[in-house]
Amino acid sequence: MPATGAPFPVSLENSTACPRYTGIVIRNITIGESPEWLQNRLKAIGQRPINNVVDITNYVRAELGQPLHAFDLAKIKGGKIIVKTLPEGTVFKSLDGVERKLLAEDLMICDGESNPMCIGGVFGGADSGVSDATTAIFLESAYFHPQSIRRSMLRHNLRTDAAWAFEKGVDPNGSLRALERATQLIIELAGGATDSGVDIYPVPVQPARIEVAFDRINRLIGETFSAAKIKTILSALEIGIDNETAQV
Repeated sequence: MPATGAPFPVSLENSTACPRYTGIVIRNITIGESPEWLQNRLKAIGQRPINNVVDITNYVRAELGQPLHAFDLAKIKGGKIIVKTLPEGTVFKSLDGVERKLLAEDLMICDGESNPMCIGGVFGGADSGVSDATTAIFLESAYFHPQSIRRSMLRHNLRTDAAWAFEKGVDPNGSLRALERATQLIIELAGGATDSGVDIYPVPVQPARIEVAFDRINRLIGETFSAAKIKTILSALEIGIDNETAQV
């Protein structure tokens, strides 16, 4: 965790819909236009550049497959984040200016006074996002359960890039990697320094373990690779090998 201060206070009240929640505070940043290289890369994938911080979150989502969200730290009332559901009918003003009535199952990212700031993994709020006046952010990198995302996305007809990614399933063990990558880019392009961070992961998801034979791999791909070549390819794909039995 690239943090320097004490843990940022986060209360994860629904770990079923949000099995992992990580984030970090970055202070003394300067919001502005992204450099040309970043704008061009976003345009190449159909993304409209907005500002350096938002552009970085979109870039890392495309690069690593992990959506992120930046909150203006000054707008997080109570200096705390609560991840929970809210009563049926609670009004939430989303980033597009629309007032939406929440359902009891919608997972919300709330401030310390239980004001909704974001539909978790789906859409940000109008009153907590990054603006030209932002000087400090809380950068969120979380894992939301695909079923929870799908339901909220369909209920509110919010088919955002983040929601599509979470609905298909992201790597719960990749949250920190994406957070560190985005933090690195923000400090590089917007200045600032890291402060408090958080990583709440009550029940870590264990990597899947699959038994496979070298000859089966060759049959499936229609090529004949040596065991050494196959292991090199698996390593490049970050697929580890726990144990290898003797070949007969």
